Amino acid sequence: MRIGHVRRRRASRAALTALTAAVVLPMAATAFAAGQQAGTILPALDTEPVADGAPSSSVIHLITGHEVHVTTTPAGEYQVSVPGTPDGAPAADLQVRAEEAPGQAPALVADPAGTVRLVDEGRVDPHLFDLSYLIEHGYTGAPTPVTVYFNGAVGVADVSARAEALPGSEPVPGTVTEDRATVTVAAGSGETFWDAVTEDPDDQPYAPRELADGVAAITLDGAARPDAVEPNATVPTARLTIRVHGSQDQSRWYHRPGTRSIAPQGWATAYAEFYLSSVTGLGGATRALASGGEGCADPSCVVRDVVVDLPEGTWFLDGHAVEFKDSRGGYTWFVEPEVVVDGDTTIDLYVDDATWIEPDTPRPTELAHLAVTKQRIRPDGTRFTNLHFLAGDGLTTGMWLAPTRWPATTGAFNALLTQQRQQPRISMAVTQPKVGLDLRTEYGPKLVAEDYLAAEGDTFELVDVGAGSPADFSRIDARGKLALVAPFNAVTGCATEPELYERAADAGVVALVFDPHDDYFIDAGRCYAAQSGAPGGLPDLSVTAENAADLRDLLERDRVMVEVDSPRNQRMEYVYTLAQHFYGGIPDDIDQTVTDRDLTVRESRLHDTAGLGSWTGSAQFGPVISLESVARTDVMNIIGGSLFDNLGIADESVNLTEYIGPVSPDIIWTRGWQTERAKEDSGATVLEAPSRRGEHWFTSPRAIGPAESTGWCSFCRAGDVLYSFGERTPGAEPQHTAGTVTMPDGVLTDSVGDVIPASTVNRVRAYVLPAQSRQYTLTGSDSSGNEYEWTFTSGTAGDNRPPGVTCIPELYFAAPCGEPVPMIYLRHVTPVDIENTAAAGTRHTVEIVAFHQAPGAPQINRPSVQVSFDGGTTWHDTRVLKGTRGGWQVRFTVPPLARTNGFVALRTAADDVEGNSTIQTLWEAYALR
Repeated sequence: MRIGHVRRRRASRAALTALTAAVVLPMAATAFAAGQQAGTILPALDTEPVADGAPSSSVIHLITGHEVHVTTTPAGEYQVSVPGTPDGAPAADLQVRAEEAPGQAPALVADPAGTVRLVDEGRVDPHLFDLSYLIEHGYTGAPTPVTVYFNGAVGVADVSARAEALPGSEPVPGTVTEDRATVTVAAGSGETFWDAVTEDPDDQPYAPRELADGVAAITLDGAARPDAVEPNATVPTARLTIRVHGSQDQSRWYHRPGTRSIAPQGWATAYAEFYLSSVTGLGGATRALASGGEGCADPSCVVRDVVVDLPEGTWFLDGHAVEFKDSRGGYTWFVEPEVVVDGDTTIDLYVDDATWIEPDTPRPTELAHLAVTKQRIRPDGTRFTNLHFLAGDGLTTGMWLAPTRWPATTGAFNALLTQQRQQPRISMAVTQPKVGLDLRTEYGPKLVAEDYLAAEGDTFELVDVGAGSPADFSRIDARGKLALVAPFNAVTGCATEPELYERAADAGVVALVFDPHDDYFIDAGRCYAAQSGAPGGLPDLSVTAENAADLRDLLERDRVMVEVDSPRNQRMEYVYTLAQHFYGGIPDDIDQTVTDRDLTVRESRLHDTAGLGSWTGSAQFGPVISLESVARTDVMNIIGGSLFDNLGIADESVNLTEYIGPVSPDIIWTRGWQTERAKEDSGATVLEAPSRRGEHWFTSPRAIGPAESTGWCSFCRAGDVLYSFGERTPGAEPQHTAGTVTMPDGVLTDSVGDVIPASTVNRVRAYVLPAQSRQYTLTGSDSSGNEYEWTFTSGTAGDNRPPGVTCIPELYFAAPCGEPVPMIYLRHVTPVDIENTAAAGTRHTVEIVAFHQAPGAPQINRPSVQVSFDGGTTWHDTRVLKGTRGGWQVRFTVPPLARTNGFVALRTAADDVEGNSTIQTLWEAYALR
């Protein structure tokens, strides 16, 4: 998919080092995450761990109208994603940044465009955009309480009237004083409220905002009014002039209906905003903002100077230029890791240097998520990360990214460009007359499957209803047909008043197909949003202006039939996960050609009924780097994006093809699934070298036990503390996990039968044991009723966990992780289909793998296995043979379904050469059909 006649710079094939989709931030250790949505990964806050291991998600509704999703994974990491705003606007006007000093938790902050100056000047409370603070103090999901301070108020009644008049908010009773009142801003109302309490100077979109007339300050939840910040006169400053050279080549811009011109002949380069963070040599400030900019009076001027005063030294610059000309515009992103300010300095940035980022893929794709993450590591080890989002909401198919002119020479710089691309959710093609015309479709951001055409592959006749007036509809029979409509408004380009939808619904139209008049941008998004109250939720789509002209040409000669295919109504069959790592700076040439030869193709089957939908995630880790000036050598380069795709599946299991690649040998992949129906079914796998093979997610049974080489440190002992915390492992894939678990009914006894009382250490259920090595027995059950008994020997332990293993005490409480005790775990590979059932009345083969988490643990002997088909009333011994997966195999014949309780139960006993043992009973190991 392309934007109009956008030109594409070709390059030599720079290596796409890995492919995934979306977003990321810094990380302090080699941990992994099962990613939900386009994700930024950070060490988590000092909060209570999630007992069952399900990801803990928060949705923060900023008072600017932006929605930020933050997920805390079982591994104690953050993932951040930003969808489009409720009106379909892009998330490109939002930056999320994090800063982290060695040994300290990072601060995670959102910076919507135009807000930073108000915060820096002390007129808006920084807590309103501090994501870490908002999560920690519970300002998620519910309406946000905001205190507005007023200028020139004449008493309590006047303040009360002003507060009640603020749109998008509700006054909080009892909070009114002579100069302020607290209101609540509901989810979805932030943009309306923000537009009421602030204003755009000179009516410039995305420019730094000012407080509205009569508003003095804004704080969170009745907090004290912030003090205006005085310039720090003790730090000598120099003037940095950032000269942005724009372009008048409108072929590189897309149409933005509804965007007012900045002037009758608006400047081509309208606005620029840059975040500057210190790298070295500073005597005070560590962050600065340069925005707005002065242009020349000539309407054809493309140069805009953005000026900022800051201390001399080396700065990291990250930002964008916004270009508008009439109703067309676009963003260009600039990343400069090392700008030296030595006295008054001028630097030049050129929009026309930018590369268009939109990959060519072997099969049709559309953009779902796009983001660029930049991490700058100072010589002292402090790291800060900036993250820009471009939501896949139909507003763009790619981005312009300028190459770095001043790469990093001190410390390190890492960037990650991540994209999620997927098959088009709605496709249209002309089937009569047979002209092979595939239409590029666009649809609104509020797309849900049931709003669109009911059946996959339906074919409808297309009729032209002109501008959609009553006379247009009266002259043609549109019942049961697609209606090509070309409303026009000189300002918006598309008039979508509710009456248009009412007329179409009354005429029996199946769906409206909009002619946007302009190929720079096809905008069904606004059309859809404008008709939220229309009868029957009538679907609408757009095609390109060129497509619309072709359709009218065909209609003049013949009857036109259009096939509308909506795999979204069934399932998402494939996705691409694309990512590129850049070190030192953004290169001059970025090749975006992806072929089948480049790709790792993985077929994934989800053995679970998806219910409300599923998500899948992918993340990558770059190689470990070492900085000469930093004592630490464990700095992770960058952790790559997380793919999110709500598969929109209703009561169906998932079979998904994922295209990943090209894959560099130094990239470690982490991938995960979760179903909405069963939140505990989160999973992760680490793939050091992704291969072309299938995966089977969440096959039954799911027994307590860690992934075989990575994941959580299950039942680990740190010093004299044994943590009663592990993972649930599904059967077929040794690297998959299905959530973390505790054993609340677990009973630990020593060798003479004395019970060791459970306690809470670092907020986790644990047992405090004597330092001497002794034998213990742990018995208990999991949430599925499966029963476990482990006998093992343990003494005081140091921090000797296996490579790649993480633990709650370390991530949450900076406590030693410890090492696994020699408990024996079992993994079962069962003959289930994608619905997690196996046929009764047939012969079954089950493979059982017994393992320790700790490497170098004692050899495990051949287990004994019993099977039951009546819920344990009768048990049958089995013959245990050598298996094909490094384990053992048992075969047995299952009676007809009527002679069973509908399940196979397994009881397995195993021990090792040093006397550690286990007996595990899985009462409903897998279902029969």
